Amino acid sequence: MAMATRTRTRLAALGFFGTAACGAPMVTPAPPPAKPPVVQAEPDAFRDFRGEHGAAGKVFRLGGKPMAVDGVEVVVTLVKTEWSTMAAPNGKDIREASAQLLVQKGQEERRISMGQGETRQALGATITVVAAGENYDATRLLYLAWVDLRVEPAAQ
Repeated sequence: MAMATRTRTRLAALGFFGTAACGAPMVTPAPPPAKPPVVQAEPDAFRDFRGEHGAAGKVFRLGGKPMAVDGVEVVVTLVKTEWSTMAAPNGKDIREASAQLLVQKGQEERRISMGQGETRQALGATITVVAAGENYDATRLLYLAWVDLRVEPAAQ
């Protein structure tokens, strides 16, 4: 009898038995099976973008915040604008602006530099810089860059 009690006590200490209200042994249930790991989706610049969206084929102004273009599924960011000034033979100054853009699609990204009126293709999108420039913000004492763009699907 003492041997059976000792064995039952050892098994209870190892967690094989629990005790019921009446003192009779009961089997402890096994833990539930582990949940399968959650598979993370690949990052996608367009799908994960939470900012402003523009329509393909329409001219829109891009400033300090990136913009996603519906229909082409790219995200376009203005990195900076640059000015070049030339003196014409008649004495007038000719100023031309160019824009550096970051174009993202899926996990790919491309940096392109374009002048006013130029059209280039990047990541399945045809991008045209209609105008570029800077506006002075007197409250922040900064020049804020902007660019007017038209983004369309690239011709196959």
